[in-house]
Amino acid sequence: MTPDELMARLSGLRRAQIGGKRAPHKPLLLLWLFGRLASTGSALATYAEAAGPVSQLINDFGPSAKSPARGGSARPCRSCISSVTCGTFATTVARR
Repeated sequence: MTPDELMARLSGLRRAQIGGKRAPHKPLLLLWLFGRLASTGSALATYAEAAGPVSQLINDFGPSAKSPARGGSARPCRSCISSVTCGTFATTVARR
């Protein structure tokens, strides 16, 4: 993957809208996966492995969690974390 291809893939990420603002889940998940890849050599992760660290990133850098049902804690989207695409994307980037 070339740098231009990487930038095209990153700029093409679709993010959900929450209250008129773009949700930070996918970008923060990718950053966490890149960090995991750098430290362990693998970007593959289960939801259980990613939920805690990515939730912390969402809480630290995302919009405030106003829903009392969430207990003030944002959670990463399960479908994104369980998707092979996220891990494959990060691994593909590292191999180029």
